[in-house]
Amino acid sequence: MVTIAIGSADPFKDATERKLEFFNETMIMIAGYHLFCFTDFVPDVKIREKVGLSLMACTIFCVVVNILVVFKNPI
Repeated sequence: MVTIAIGSADPFKDATERKLEFFNETMIMIAGYHLFCFTDFVPDVKIREKVGLSLMACTIFCVVVNILVVFKNPI
């Protein structure tokens, strides 16, 4: 719901802030979808390991993008 609100409304003054917030909300949603695979829904351990690696890659990507944005626009 927050992703839809950010996409349709313009709560931020700067377009970069809006894009970053949309990116962060999308990454949180993707991480949440990854967590479903750690339940009994996926019984195979090898698949859970691959999903765990994918979750770590998504998290690292999100952190790197946020750090780049912070250093691109100094305070």
